[in-house]
Order: sequence, then C-alpha cells, then structure tokens
Amino acid sequence: MITAGSRAVIILAASGGSGGDRLVWQARQDRTEHVRLAAQYLRWRPAGPLESKELDEFLLARAMEHDSPTLLFRLGCEYLISARVIRPGTVTVVERVAHARHQAQAETYDRLAHEFTPARCAELDALVTDPYLCSRDRFGGTDALRVPDPARSYERLCAALRVDRSVVGPLGLLCRSWT
Repeated sequence: MITAGSRAVIILAASGGSGGDRLVWQARQDRTEHVRLAAQYLRWRPAGPLESKELDEFLLARAMEHDSPTLLFRLGCEYLISARVIRPGTVTVVERVAHARHQAQAETYDRLAHEFTPARCAELDALVTDPYLCSRDRFGGTDALRVPDPARSYERLCAALRVDRSVVGPLGLLCRSWT
C-alpha cells in the first residue's frame, strides 16, 4: 500500500476519482511554492529589472578588465550570489556576458581612438610586419607567423605607444583605468 500525504488525500477525495492529472499539477505547484517560500525565508529575491541592470553594469566593469567569457560568467554568478539574487536562466546570463563583452570592446575603442593617429598606426603596423615575426615553415617552406617572445613584444609595444612601463606595470595596458 502507498501512503500519501494528507493534502494529496484531500485532493483525491475532492476530485471524486483517481485524480492523477490534478495530483501531478498540484505537486508541481507545491514544489514551486516551496522554492519561493525557501528563497523568501533566506532573503533571496528574483532577478528583476533593477537587479538585471546592476548585473549588466557589473559585467561591463569586469569585461573592461577581462576578456574570457567563462571567467565573466563565473564572476557574474558570484556577484548574483553575493547580492542574494536568484540567478536567471543560464542562457540569459550568457547573453548578458556577450553583451557586456561587446560593450567593453566598443568602450575600449572609444577611449583609445584618439591615440591612433596615422603615424602611430604606421608604427604599430611595422611591428606586425617585422621580419623577426616571419620565418620559413619547416614543413611547407612557406612564410609562417612565428610566436615572438612575449617580453620582447611587450617592450616593443610600450616603446611604440611611448608608454613608461615603470608607471603602467606589466599588465597596465590592459587593466589601467583610462580617463
């Protein structure tokens, strides 16, 4: 014999029969209500328009510092946890991360556009077409792009942009707050 809770028995009795469909519907409704009450008790709130806007602002600030979508997703989830906001669906958060990355790219371009004069662009293009970067591919004999030494590339980029490395730091070009 199967034992049922008192509420399920009342529902079955009120339905006047087996009430299978009604019982399943009631169980789902009870589960949803239980989750809502647990969240309310723990003082968590659903993600409304204000929380979504705050998440967007947080993700944009982090996207200005980092470009990894998985890192941004994880940071966004941690932000929601710290703010006690129930995380919206995964796809929603992924779309917000993609939007933040796109906004960060546009913001970076806007902040740096005045730095790229035609002369500076020519200097930067010369870095890319440097013979040091081109070598013969040992398999096909064609020109291939060789990965340069990162320290040397960073030094040359700082020199081309006329940046004092002692002030900026090793990752300053990527993380510095542009004003």
